[in-house]
Amino acid sequence: MKKAQKVLSVLLVALMAFALTAVTAFAAAPESGTITVTGKKDQTYTLYKLFDAKITFTEEGEQRAIAYTVPEGKSLDGNAWFEVKDGFVVAKEGVDTDWAKDAEAIAWAKEFGTQVGEAKTASADNEEVKFEGLDWGYYFVDSTLGAFISVTSDNPNGAVVDKNELPTIEKVITAANKGSVDGDGANAIAEMGATVTYKITVHAKPGAENYVVVDTLPDGIKAPADTDVAVAGGTRASGELADVTVSGQEVKVAFKKAALDKVTEDVDFTITFDGTVKDSAVVGEPGNPSTAYMTYGHSENNKTDEITTTVYTAQISIKKTDNSGEDLAEAGFAIKNSEDKYYKFEDGVVSWVDEVSDATEKFSGSDGAVEAFVGLADGTYTLFEVTVPDGYSKMEEKTITVKAADEDGALTDANLKQSATVENKPGVVLPETGALGTQIFYIIGVLAILGAGVFMVTNKRIAKEEI
Repeated sequence: MKKAQKVLSVLLVALMAFALTAVTAFAAAPESGTITVTGKKDQTYTLYKLFDAKITFTEEGEQRAIAYTVPEGKSLDGNAWFEVKDGFVVAKEGVDTDWAKDAEAIAWAKEFGTQVGEAKTASADNEEVKFEGLDWGYYFVDSTLGAFISVTSDNPNGAVVDKNELPTIEKVITAANKGSVDGDGANAIAEMGATVTYKITVHAKPGAENYVVVDTLPDGIKAPADTDVAVAGGTRASGELADVTVSGQEVKVAFKKAALDKVTEDVDFTITFDGTVKDSAVVGEPGNPSTAYMTYGHSENNKTDEITTTVYTAQISIKKTDNSGEDLAEAGFAIKNSEDKYYKFEDGVVSWVDEVSDATEKFSGSDGAVEAFVGLADGTYTLFEVTVPDGYSKMEEKTITVKAADEDGALTDANLKQSATVENKPGVVLPETGALGTQIFYIIGVLAILGAGVFMVTNKRIAKEEI
């Protein structure tokens, strides 16, 4: 009897440790029990039976004593928390309430126990789920709460309230060293070769277990090395908080049990790392999105909402024609930024140089098309002609603005893929009216007229003298 009481006391303490609310309904020798879970929307609850309960009753049909036994075909050999003495299950010496928080205890319960019925999912309309017609015994409810509960004739209608708050994550882009970030950090526009900094914040909750953050980067963003992913929270170093694995484009951060066990109140962990915009990045829409989410608890269905951040890069394309609209080849162009630095594209990286001779010059083909100046961030650029086709005048410089977003805040191809049609006029460049060159022609004309007059007067004089 004392041993049975010891088991009951341990189980009761375990229930308190998991914030369970037990509802007792006394009845004369009921035939079966019910477990009602007041759950969380979209969370799945699975019931496992661990031990059978043997009950003796009074002559009036009320429960008098209870003892738990191991189900047929199962064994507690090597179990860290329970053992069998005199044919009944008892808690091992030294087992306290913390045993129920152990992820290994949860794993044992799911492996050792027998699943009862189908798993049930709480809906938005009704977050309450019920397991009915249960034999007397000791049960484990699996979900984010990981609750243990007894169902006996003395407590035939157990109720479990999932008081755990679900964890959430946020993700933003905090910086682009050659570009800009919008106000809420959801998007950035950056040059090819630029470094973009991502930050994920994990809002951890008490009872945190098995937190794993997964962030998948697009092909156009170079992923960081394992050692370049920083995890912070409290005063502990990254290595003490989580294991980081980068595989291809996937960054995975698995928080360590020792770190999560210390979460006794709301705590924020941060994950930061850099990605580099590659020359394979998508120009314009739909950009280069990366998506992050976190799994938690003991169910594969426990997953936060996915959060996407997108890196964009822009371009300027040119069409070259003559003044009649015909395609014009062999015209060479360059661009400069608002700081009068010239665009250079080499090895997939955009840079800005001081001399136009060091800049990247792009030429029009037979169709008049000029290869686009790709990998640009937002800004104001000046397009100018470096090489002028023979027989044509040089085009006037043209200002082109690449915007991060339109007036509605949307990033579109209209913003990100700027284009311009420029033309050359045939002929040579002549000075403007009133310039020195034109005045010279006037002077020469006047002198010619005066010279002709002098010539005529002189000839008349000579003719008279001869007569």
